[in-house]
Amino acid sequence: MTDGVSCGVEEYGLFSSWTAMAQDCDKNGPQSVCDAVHAHEETGPDGRQHPRYKVHDDKALVWARFSK
Repeated sequence: MTDGVSCGVEEYGLFSSWTAMAQDCDKNGPQSVCDAVHAHEETGPDGRQHPRYKVHDDKALVWARFSK
């Protein structure tokens, strides 16, 4: 994942933990996680609540499940 997605855990607190983000990704797919972060950024485009240098960062996330 890119930092544009990781901020959903680290800066924004949209997911309570990396495990919670992974569970959402497993249940709803990676686009759901990216959409949640993007939607949160839309609620504060001026960056006051979560300072950032641009409204949206690029977001990329790959979810893969490996079996033995």
